[in-house]
Amino acid sequence: MYKKFLVTGITLLAVFGFLFAEKVLAGPENNVKGWAYSENIGWVSFNCTNEESCGSIDYGVHINEDGTFTGYAWSENIGWIDFAPSSGYPADPQYSAKVDLETGEVSGWARALSYGDDWDGWIKMRGTNYGVSIDFSIGEFSGFAWKEEVVGWLSFKEDNYGVTTSFSPFPSITNFANEFPAPCSQSRIPTFSWETDADLPYDYEIRLCSNSSCTGASDPLVSELKENTGSTSWAPACAYTCDVPPYNSINFGGGTYYGQVRARNLGGLWGNWVTSSFTTYNHAYPYSDFLCDGSDCSGMGIYEDVVVTLSSNSTTYDGTLACSWTLPDIAEVVEGNPAADCEIQVKFSPPPPGQREQDIGFTVADSSSYSCSTTKTVDIRFPLPEYKEVSPVSWLRNFLTSLFVRVTNIYAAF
Repeated sequence: MYKKFLVTGITLLAVFGFLFAEKVLAGPENNVKGWAYSENIGWVSFNCTNEESCGSIDYGVHINEDGTFTGYAWSENIGWIDFAPSSGYPADPQYSAKVDLETGEVSGWARALSYGDDWDGWIKMRGTNYGVSIDFSIGEFSGFAWKEEVVGWLSFKEDNYGVTTSFSPFPSITNFANEFPAPCSQSRIPTFSWETDADLPYDYEIRLCSNSSCTGASDPLVSELKENTGSTSWAPACAYTCDVPPYNSINFGGGTYYGQVRARNLGGLWGNWVTSSFTTYNHAYPYSDFLCDGSDCSGMGIYEDVVVTLSSNSTTYDGTLACSWTLPDIAEVVEGNPAADCEIQVKFSPPPPGQREQDIGFTVADSSSYSCSTTKTVDIRFPLPEYKEVSPVSWLRNFLTSLFVRVTNIYAAF
């Protein structure tokens, strides 16, 4: 029977090649390529690019967005194999080849078009104890299809050969990276950035975990879902050491943690988690800040020759606070030591023309000699006007005297 089929099939190959060459999609435009193998019929090509024959006969198999297959594969022994036969399925399931977009399992039917002479050509993609699958994360097929007559087992992964696809039902994340701000920013958590092939806007989910599989007792330590966004970066919504839930579960001290992100098109399926590890600083740097007369100095107006108290508003996480000040040349220290004291009193003399904005620098250090600095700009204003206090009675007497003199002078003129 098989020999009879081969003779008939080989005779018909040229005919089928002519009939279907114009019907199939161009190979380079299809997203499936590579080879399947059967001990009975040998190699089956899924794309004309495999044989560099696309210039003369274009063919290929394609997976559509809904998971259905279209197009044709080619066997030198049995000819064209149609992956989208429209009817006549010999048994359940009653549909042509398609892949489950969540599980990657391929089911349904393909059909060799050289059927006849008691051979129906149907090839089943999945049965009770066999089936073809796709690992979307790497784009590889695996497993077996089956046809009792002629084909036998058709392997989609054989040694170093196999069938592959660029199709994916979900968007991917690439170039996932993290970066800590400068140590003095106080952040125990880095910012994350990535690239995606999702259609923007899209949804993404990010989480921080204690191990790479995110299976720790308290994992995920942090989890956020961002929907309908065009952003491809994330930073924690907290300041300084992020010592607030849920971020306070991540500590200083050189611990290694893992950021993970995945993406989906709006209303679509989630892609795979992508991981980027980070190690926290071994030491919590001090937070450097200072006040002017108990208020924020930034942009503050300070009058000439008025004494101002500069005081630390800093935080340290390791031992005693040590302070130093960097003052402009026009600042005069009234009380305290700028090289050591955390609170000093100063006053400012008139600045040079056009230099009324002056910078005040401040550095704070902890007992382990970790230090951070900050600089604020103040506006040195002209001195306050001087007022001379005069009693109301004296003022009125002087006014009336002046008025009397004027009236007398007027009458004398007449």
